[in-house]
Amino acid sequence: MPSCLTDLDELFDLSRAFSNLPLVKGGGMGVMAMDTCEEFGTEVVELSEEAMKGLHGISPLWEGFFNPLDVRPGV
Repeated sequence: MPSCLTDLDELFDLSRAFSNLPLVKGGGMGVMAMDTCEEFGTEVVELSEEAMKGLHGISPLWEGFFNPLDVRPGV
């Protein structure tokens, strides 16, 4: 538990607060990062086939990779 939480009541209060926040619009972190790059004219390069194979070789079987790379938590 983070050091800012001192008891279960605070944990439940924090959970309630987060459950009442609006949902993120426009996608996950990767999508938002791509949108920001586009907005500011930043070039986003695609990973090579060799790099993609390397990522598949060190990742769990359920993980999927797409170009440009979008990292997400496991399900």
